[in-house]
Amino acid sequence: MNILFVSGHLPSPNARQAGQKVSYQLCRFLAQRHRVDLLSFATATELEDWDRAAMETFSSREVVPITMATRLLGVTLAPRLPMAVAARNKRTFRYAISSAVLSNPPDVVLFDNMAIWQYAGHVNSGVLRVGIAQDVLSQLWTRKADNWRGIRALGASVEAQRLRRWETSALCKLDLVCALNDKDSQLLSALAEDVRQCVLQPWFSRPSGTSSFSAAKDNGIVFAGAFDRRENLDAAAFAVTEILPQVAVEHPEYEFHLVGAACEKLPRRIAQYPRVRVEGFVPDLQACLSRMQIALLPLRLGAGIKIKVLEAMAAGLAVVTTPVGVEGINAQQGVHFLVGTTAEELARHAIVLLQNPGLRVQMGERAREFIQSNYDFEKSARDFEWTLLKLVSERRFRAGRTGGLASRGEAGLCAPTRGQVRGG
Repeated sequence: MNILFVSGHLPSPNARQAGQKVSYQLCRFLAQRHRVDLLSFATATELEDWDRAAMETFSSREVVPITMATRLLGVTLAPRLPMAVAARNKRTFRYAISSAVLSNPPDVVLFDNMAIWQYAGHVNSGVLRVGIAQDVLSQLWTRKADNWRGIRALGASVEAQRLRRWETSALCKLDLVCALNDKDSQLLSALAEDVRQCVLQPWFSRPSGTSSFSAAKDNGIVFAGAFDRRENLDAAAFAVTEILPQVAVEHPEYEFHLVGAACEKLPRRIAQYPRVRVEGFVPDLQACLSRMQIALLPLRLGAGIKIKVLEAMAAGLAVVTTPVGVEGINAQQGVHFLVGTTAEELARHAIVLLQNPGLRVQMGERAREFIQSNYDFEKSARDFEWTLLKLVSERRFRAGRTGGLASRGEAGLCAPTRGQVRGG
């Protein structure tokens, strides 16, 4: 197959955001057997982190720079689009897609990130158009509306409504939609029940086959995530200002380790809190996590499956998190992690684990076994590849019988079908 991968963020193994790493690993897998061309927006930071190995994954590469100024320009020039979508609206990007399709006609175009789905209408119906949903934008903005106050909450609520209408329209321009978990798949079905779907398990860092977990533990509670993302800053602030003071009453010896890129964006009141240790970016996340006692991930914002929770579970850590943190993870509360909604509940869970080493170790082991038994990116990627091959073959067969590819609106294999094609 010839595959054109169209992305809103530069796919890279060195990226700060988990979604970019998932995208890179998917491209890397597909590039082993197929031609994969890349067209992507990229910030200056993403370009700095993009190394030669990442570049060579793709047969051809075209990168369109994006800045805060160009995002604001997109919002200004496309007022009818939701802001999260308009921020990725750029004329040169539309031209680049048209040029890429003409110069090396693809069998499949993968639109990575929901905001990029706006460009599906610029690819003719003879090409299999696949939208990848890292998360569902309308849910993201609904969650902002629920957590913000005043005029910001009202604005977020209006934006969530606009996004739901836009998502329904965008789904109709795609031939297949791929979510990263069953929960998001159900949300997409509620928006457009006739869309054909598959599920791809996300890639995330996990211990290598030769890794051994550290027997010597730091007196550490850990939060790992990139701090240029609002949801991670909110979670860190929530932990430091409301949860940890309650934990410190019972366990003053424990420290809160903040691990991840862009630590310079942490507010001073958080970074300089007496029990906070800012680790910054670490090259071996699993080794760092394995030294800690528990993971405290009190996420209130964001949407989609939370890679940081999966990574902590893979490291054998007992995880304390929120309902937002465990969305899309089909494990059991009280068995594989502890879930709380208030600062008091989350602090109580952390204290229980710190006071009961046996319970802490058992929960961490059960979490690691759950990941090993239920998450296999390679197998899921093969299933996704098979789904693409099957749909492309069906379209070619239909083209041979009819003398040309059917339009998406015609009945038959190219038309939307009720139900789902499972790919993972």
